[in-house]
Amino acid sequence: MTTKNTLSRILKEITISMPFIGTAITFDFNEISNTSSVDEQIAKLGQIQTDLRAAINAVDLLKNEADSKKIEAEQLRIAVENLKQEQETVKTLLTLREDPLIRLLVKANSKGRARGIWEGIIIGLCTGGISSYLIWFFTK
Repeated sequence: MTTKNTLSRILKEITISMPFIGTAITFDFNEISNTSSVDEQIAKLGQIQTDLRAAINAVDLLKNEADSKKIEAEQLRIAVENLKQEQETVKTLLTLREDPLIRLLVKANSKGRARGIWEGIIIGLCTGGISSYLIWFFTK
């Protein structure tokens, strides 16, 4: 039995199909072996090589896209986890009683108001005294 017959019997036809691409590359070894000239066989093998390179490029593109989608999905997962943590914090804050929180805010406002009044009085007296002294000094 010759190599040509063995090869054609074992490998009648090979089909490479890529998912998501929509193209299939079919190699019919009987067609290659039945051609009459070596130039035609070389031309057919060249076409097969070109088709395989195109399929490899398509697979590389799919791999790159899948990698970018994976990174994107990881970022979205982290964002969702952060939002869940914030949601829990907001739920905790909403379950607090309102009375202690209101009392705390009122005390903070009244202390700030009283402090502001005292600071205003002190600054007013100091600037008034300094300006009076300067007027007295220059008019003397």
